[in-house]
Amino acid sequence: MPNRTLRQPSAPLMTTLRHLLASVTLLSVTAVAAPTVTISANPANVSSGSPSTPTWSSTEATSCAASGDWSGIKAASGNQSVIAGSAPVTRTYTLTCSSSGGAVSQSVTVSAQTAGSITLMWDGPTTDADNTTPLTDLAGYRIYRAAQTAGACGPFSQILQLIHTTPGSSVQTTLTNVAAGTHCFTVTAYDTQGGESAVSNQLLETIN
Repeated sequence: MPNRTLRQPSAPLMTTLRHLLASVTLLSVTAVAAPTVTISANPANVSSGSPSTPTWSSTEATSCAASGDWSGIKAASGNQSVIAGSAPVTRTYTLTCSSSGGAVSQSVTVSAQTAGSITLMWDGPTTDADNTTPLTDLAGYRIYRAAQTAGACGPFSQILQLIHTTPGSSVQTTLTNVAAGTHCFTVTAYDTQGGESAVSNQLLETIN
């Protein structure tokens, strides 16, 4: 076979190749973050027929849907009152939020438990906050409750307001339909001007 000599490409062809190489650009790819979801219920333990409120929030989500013991399309954040039902029962509320980066699910449980009663007793104040000026405008008391979780109490919410205008007298009230579990209670006094005292010491009571 005769020898063949390959010729160097002509200048115009080399110029074209350089032009093609110079026109190639790298495409950047942006990663899409998966959504995040948090959900909680307050209170997590209720008595039969009493409501609980799941509260949720999400980021990077384009849609959220409920499943388990609730259903429907949900906003990216919000809350909803639910009734777990008759004790003893545990309901699971699951929220799945999606985006082009994926889908994430989180759940919370609410337990309806046998209810009991708790009697609270305390002695009312006789002076203003300065511990000197006689208290003359007592209007009543507010009772706050919180669940005990992992040895800590909170958050507290007001559950009862009593009208009681006699300073220094003993006060007693019975709370009924209290769900099973360990509960924390505090009491404040309030006056006719709307002022409210500091909270009392915490009382822990357990309903089995």
